[in-house]
Amino acid sequence: MKIINAVIIWLIVLFKTYYFEQGLNSVTLETHYVKNRHEKLVGHFMTFPKATGLLPADNFLGIGYASLGNGRMRFMPPSSRKWRHRKSYLKKGYGCMQKEPNWRKYVRQVPKEVAQHMYAVVSEITVKSTECLNLNIYRTQIGKCFIFLMSYYRDGNIR
Repeated sequence: MKIINAVIIWLIVLFKTYYFEQGLNSVTLETHYVKNRHEKLVGHFMTFPKATGLLPADNFLGIGYASLGNGRMRFMPPSSRKWRHRKSYLKKGYGCMQKEPNWRKYVRQVPKEVAQHMYAVVSEITVKSTECLNLNIYRTQIGKCFIFLMSYYRDGNIR
């Protein structure tokens, strides 16, 4: 399982590094709508005008996948979140309240580039809350297929 998690983290680092090196700093954002059976999602559609070979990508930030009822349901299974109106997903959701990873131990377990990237990601999370059951989803389209990218943290450790 640890090997699979390390591979997933490495793929995330490669994906993000490639996009940053190829011109993510010159990204164009457009509002993008996607409808599913419960709601209409509003996200960003990113294009990279100065980059060659980069595919446009959708990003939907802070999508809640469960609710804790503002603390009323603490230590109980989370309930599903459902709504029937348009919901904006243009900014990242809250980070979970957890202890910082042991960076010295982590650096010895993974390649240096992966550790640096994960440190940057974790230090970017400034607002933390118990209501943190959300996902940031990035999706590129190749032909009629979509490619999804997801990373997660668990038990105070990067997985």
